[in-house]
Amino acid sequence: MVAHADLTADGWRPPGETIPRAGRRQAYKLRTRIRISQSGPDKLVPFDTDEDKSFADALDDDQSNAIFVAGYSATRFVEPGKFVASSALKSRSLRYQRVAGLFEDNVTLSPMQSWLPQLHARSAEAHARAINLINSVLPSNIRFSGEHDDRDEQYVFEFNGLRTPFGSLSDGYKAFVGWIGDLVGRLAEVAKPRQPFTDIPGLVLVDEIDLHLHPEWQRTVVPELAKAFPNIQFVLTSHSPLVAASLRKENIFVTGSREDGTASIDQFQEKVYGRSSEQLLLSSYFGLTNTRPDTFQDESRELFQRAARGDASAALDYLKKLSGTVPETGE
Repeated sequence: MVAHADLTADGWRPPGETIPRAGRRQAYKLRTRIRISQSGPDKLVPFDTDEDKSFADALDDDQSNAIFVAGYSATRFVEPGKFVASSALKSRSLRYQRVAGLFEDNVTLSPMQSWLPQLHARSAEAHARAINLINSVLPSNIRFSGEHDDRDEQYVFEFNGLRTPFGSLSDGYKAFVGWIGDLVGRLAEVAKPRQPFTDIPGLVLVDEIDLHLHPEWQRTVVPELAKAFPNIQFVLTSHSPLVAASLRKENIFVTGSREDGTASIDQFQEKVYGRSSEQLLLSSYFGLTNTRPDTFQDESRELFQRAARGDASAALDYLKKLSGTVPETGE
């Protein structure tokens, strides 16, 4: 199979049409052919370019008007203490830095102290917009005012009414605040003067969006993100039925593998939105036949067999076990 098209900031153009560029930059076009070989155990997807400006060169172009893209892996974390950008990151383009965590486990998120003070120095208005945007996706029990502890070199939050340094937050809050702060900082990099960050279109990929999040937060995290960033297309992965229940079936793609080992991406017609976790776990989306632990099943099966042989006490214990009123084994 051969796919052939010219990639632009505003969509696809037919081959041979020049891409207009803004400002003093020269116009150029990207033409990329994708060839997928169906032979052999491995399917290679080489990229060939036949223009003066290569695809790799465009990835290193920090001033490109291509769509904003950022990515966050399940290993995302903020570097504790004083932040020092590594020489490796300094040598990379800004556009790659925004997705580097998806490919390299040792890449840390940019802490807010690496960009928020500079933003305040440039524009107090933009600084306030950044803080408001961060707060808009946080639960009501945690607020961020922009206060910075200069001695500990970290920002301070109000958590459950208490003044709490970032490093003292739970893993769930640190992971979430960390990537949201990184995302807002990345948007600040590309925003024009006085441009609201929420006006910037883009694509953001987040692996395991429910990472370390309390179940109560899992129920609202995706709708709150969609509301706070209306022009961002989020691609999220999750194993949480609470997250799935907050979405419509049209927005859910189920990944898996076929019998021949190839990957599959499917959409199901079964209803998702508003269903309970039990219903979803037993649905086609998760494929479980039972949500009880195997040990519970084994104990129940033994009681049932004893009851079937005429043991009246086992029959009573079996009914109590199913109703959740029998004490656990060993108590």
